[in-house]
Amino acid sequence: MKPLSLKCEAFYLENFLSEEDATAIFSEITSAFDITDKNLTMSDGSVCTSETSTYIFTDEEYASFDALHEAWGGRSAWTALLARVRE
Repeated sequence: MKPLSLKCEAFYLENFLSEEDATAIFSEITSAFDITDKNLTMSDGSVCTSETSTYIFTDEEYASFDALHEAWGGRSAWTALLARVRE
């Protein structure tokens, strides 16, 4: 396992999510959002293709392209299910 670069402690919680909650979150993310797009539009308009797709779930004020440039990839405000995990 790679050590964390920040000075912090991390813990593994085996039952962090129930299987039911994990399945519901996975289903919501994969059916309601385009999480497969690997193309990122850079600030100069060029398109870069990454090895993996990126998608950000964030607070409402950062969910628009006005707040974060589209080079950061797709984004949406936290869904109700994800907000429960975040908190």
